[in-house]
Amino acid sequence: MDRSDGGFSLPLNSESKELKRQEIARSRLLVKVRREEARLTRKRERLAAQFEMAKKFDESFHEGELLKSNYPLLKRGMKEVRLPDWKEGESERLITLRPDKRPVELVAAKFKEARKRERAIPHLEEQLRKVDGEMAELQM
Repeated sequence: MDRSDGGFSLPLNSESKELKRQEIARSRLLVKVRREEARLTRKRERLAAQFEMAKKFDESFHEGELLKSNYPLLKRGMKEVRLPDWKEGESERLITLRPDKRPVELVAAKFKEARKRERAIPHLEEQLRKVDGEMAELQM
């Protein structure tokens, strides 16, 4: 067979066809593996961020205690409140509030947030271990 560049091409035998097919399958598989690695990396980053937030459950609990101890200062419609923080010495802590909530709901929400974060820690640790294991399998 004559090619336009002056060389000759040989007809593909069954062995070279099989090699070509295997190379195409290999490249498709590599694309899938890279996509899965990227997906797992994004998932791990998201879980790690959630885990870091969950570890701050004691801060939410402390903010709930600050709100509870300064309950008479809280009014509906407040967007934020600056309260003396006995944990940090003489400093003040700025706490962002939801203006649509009543003061009692604000205090309850802070404690609920703290409990939710604390309960999430074991689950997030397990999810991180699972994702790490899946990533290690892909690296093999």
